[in-house]
Amino acid sequence: MKSKYVIISICITIISLLLCIGYQQYLYALDSENEILKSWKKDDKNNDRTVTKDEYSGIPALFKTLDINDDGSISEIEIRIFALKQSRQKPEQQLNGEIHFEHPESIDENIKFHENIEFADLGYRSLMMDIFHLENPPETPMPVVVWIHGGGWKGGSRIQGVQRLMHLVKLGYCGVQIDYRLSGEEKWPAQIYDCKAAIRFLRAHASEYNLDPDRIGVWGSSAGGHLVTLLGTSGDVPELEGELGNREFSSRVNAVCSWAGPTDFYRMVDSNVIARNVLGSNSALTQLFGHSPLKYPEKLKKASPVTYATSDDPPMLLMHGQFDTTVPPSQGEILHDALQKAGVDSEYILCKGERHVLNQKKHAGTVADFFNRVFNCEQGSD
Repeated sequence: MKSKYVIISICITIISLLLCIGYQQYLYALDSENEILKSWKKDDKNNDRTVTKDEYSGIPALFKTLDINDDGSISEIEIRIFALKQSRQKPEQQLNGEIHFEHPESIDENIKFHENIEFADLGYRSLMMDIFHLENPPETPMPVVVWIHGGGWKGGSRIQGVQRLMHLVKLGYCGVQIDYRLSGEEKWPAQIYDCKAAIRFLRAHASEYNLDPDRIGVWGSSAGGHLVTLLGTSGDVPELEGELGNREFSSRVNAVCSWAGPTDFYRMVDSNVIARNVLGSNSALTQLFGHSPLKYPEKLKKASPVTYATSDDPPMLLMHGQFDTTVPPSQGEILHDALQKAGVDSEYILCKGERHVLNQKKHAGTVADFFNRVFNCEQGSD
């Protein structure tokens, strides 16, 4: 009789473990943002872009986890944040598309989100952005900082902006995070076309969102760092504008913060230290251009921010990890030197002991101080 209870007890334990493992496997299956969104969209039967408890078809215990702001429904931005929290990334961000995400801050009830705003129509799909700011912002138009994500131009997600920009939003900035076409969808220069379209959209709709069109800053890391510095230096380069919406508005930006962004592709490719990261058939630059970076050197020059450095470029803060073996620190120095020679307000910071992914908490104050100074905002950092 005793052995019977032991067997039953063992069976119950095994079943419990299997259920637990099944739940964890379910979470890991949702690790892919696309899979999560696919499930969410299926549940959103009335297409109101939220899923209530009644609509939700997943594991009941998971609903509360997904409903980050506890309002009884799940929005797309909550799904994206959950995907990041479940991601199991390596601590080093590489230009091969692997991304390191710190856990995003929880959605603050004092922050207002405008989600999934179409800023450009590609014909077959839309490019989207999210705008977020204090629930009760100042009456005066807000300065803007746009986050442009990294990921080797072939990976990553705009949702990184939530965690990156939150400390600025709490200081009274309007935060914006944007999509751009990745290299698997379209080759260069589609990526800069998309970023410029986003800036033009913000100017076109400045009064609608109470934005200051003369205080639009950009911040990005790695591939995003390349795109923000190119935005900074190519405000007067018509061939990089593209044909997407609001062409009557300027795509110039007023301040740039780049973390570990490439600035001179030709010299980067010429570096023996970096060659292994950029010359392979599956490397980020090969995927971006659609061929070996060495095949058309002129294309490398046209995609390099340093090529367009002139005296009318906006102030820039260029930060780089001392031991970055993905994008060499010299890339920051190259652009900094060119900007200084042109008489542009530029600061280069070598972050001692750090690698490709810079420490968000450690450097948040430095970033805030830079934008505060350029935009003449109240000094201080969260």
